[in-house]
Amino acid sequence: MRVLRTRCIVLDPTEIINPNCRTEVVNRTYAAGHVYLFVTKPYYNVTLHFQLFKKTDVKYRPFLVNVKEDYCSFFKKNHGSVYMRLLYQMYGPYSNLNHSCPYEGEVIIKDFPMDASILPSIWPTGEYRFDAHIYNLDVKKITIEFTFELKELRNRPILK
Repeated sequence: MRVLRTRCIVLDPTEIINPNCRTEVVNRTYAAGHVYLFVTKPYYNVTLHFQLFKKTDVKYRPFLVNVKEDYCSFFKKNHGSVYMRLLYQMYGPYSNLNHSCPYEGEVIIKDFPMDASILPSIWPTGEYRFDAHIYNLDVKKITIEFTFELKELRNRPILK
């Protein structure tokens, strides 16, 4: 897996300041994702909308995942979709987003491993984009994009 880009798109710069989304390439097979931003006012009603896209010829098309979750109730009531639980298992240990609402101040995801091990073992090769749209009170505040390319690896069956 080769990470092509990590990007933050802030839609409300009065509430989210100092966004820093980047990828640190550690070696040929491993990259770490870092997201840092500062939320200036408390977010009491956070919704997470995440989507996965696969690139065809010239544009990205929806691929498998398009889920919208109430992030606050995920921690409060400990329920959510399979996708939400899987996503949290992947980034949770590397983040300070491990409590119920409100969210205010620093939001950090540090040293998130971005390698092929986070994907199921049977996965089509190609270029993908994962988008996480974050809403407060049903108003989109920020989008975080991870674009990556998956190539065939030795000893790992991948569909084409």
